[in-house]
Amino acid sequence: MAVKNPCYLLKKESGYYSRIKIPKDLKHKFGKRSEYRFPLRTAQLTHAKSKARLIAGFLQWIFRNIR
Repeated sequence: MAVKNPCYLLKKESGYYSRIKIPKDLKHKFGKRSEYRFPLRTAQLTHAKSKARLIAGFLQWIFRNIR
């Protein structure tokens, strides 16, 4: 059985990226963007998940403070 990547991870040739969607109520603060992508600089899924969770937590904190 193949391991599926979580929806917040994007796999490209260069490695994994974290994909964070901007909440609908805050989109007007971020212009036309609907999501942000951050390079995680790793090719290992376990490291990518860990780094992506840290980024997601930080962005959730930012979204909360903007609200």
